[in-house]
Order: sequence, then C-alpha cells, then structure tokens
Amino acid sequence: EKLNSVIQPIDHRYETLQRIGLEDSASHLQEIRKEALKAMAVFRYKDTGSVFVISRDGEPTLFKDSANISDSEYKTFLYSLKGKDSIFPFSVGGHDQLGVFRFYKPWDSYIGIYVDVHELYSYKNLFVKIVLLLLAAVLLGAFLFSGFLQRLLVNPLIRLSQFANQVSKGDFDMHLE
Repeated sequence: EKLNSVIQPIDHRYETLQRIGLEDSASHLQEIRKEALKAMAVFRYKDTGSVFVISRDGEPTLFKDSANISDSEYKTFLYSLKGKDSIFPFSVGGHDQLGVFRFYKPWDSYIGIYVDVHELYSYKNLFVKIVLLLLAAVLLGAFLFSGFLQRLLVNPLIRLSQFANQVSKGDFDMHLE
C-alpha cells in the first residue's frame, strides 16, 4: 500500500504526458524521474523506513543505507530482488530489515520500501507483552482468590466435618474454633 502510494504520483505524471502526446519527450521524462527521486529520498515509512531504487543490473539509484551495507549483504539484497516474492528479509549493518518491492518498467528498475524489523513489529511485540502481563495478573488473581476461598469456606467446612465425625463417635469434648 505504501509502495503504491509512492509510485502512483509518478504513474499519474506519465499518464498525463501520454494524454497530451509528450510521452517520448526526453526532457519531460527526465524531469519526472528527477522530481520523483527527490520526493522518494525524503519519504519515510515510520522512523527507519526508506525507499530504494535499484536498476536491473544492480546499480543503486537511490539507497539510503548503501554506505552501511557490506558487499555480501548487498549481493544477498540483490538476489532477493530477483526472486518471485515481493517481500523479503535482509540485513544492513547487522540490522534486520524487511523490504517490499516491485519492478518498475518505465525506469527498468526495482522500486521498494524497507524498514527495520524491530520497528515494524513493535506494536505486535507491545501487544504480546501486554497480553502476557495480563495473563500473569489473571493467574496471580486466580491463585490468591483460590487461597481466599480455601480459608473462608473450605477450611471451616473441613473443621465442621471433623467436628461432626467426632460427635457421631460420641466424643463431645471437641470444640469448634
């Protein structure tokens, strides 16, 4: 969804060029690409998410973390772009990332968005922590409640039963406490 919202304005500008018959104007096509790349460079998804544009042959046109990524990480990243899946995990400088991309034919490039996995799943992790704390609180409450019931109801009933047994055996000296 976010990736499509990044690409949609570019497609709209290309469609406008086509409607007015300037789809083969190199200067207009170059201007659209230049302005789109400028807008993509400042786009952020959450705090760590960025847009990348990488040509089919692997040259990064726009890749914020290109200085932080090792050669082996970049090769793995490029290999992921060649796959069939449009969502892929990779690593930049030891930080796990999750990327989504699509091949953009007008630029003969891959355009995608990537974000730090920890940030992406932060709400899910917070939810899990809250649920676990709530579960622990409920279990503690149930344990305390069962102890309270045992003291208030079960123990007096046991003592009453023992008293009744003693009385039925003829022992009348026992006292209820």
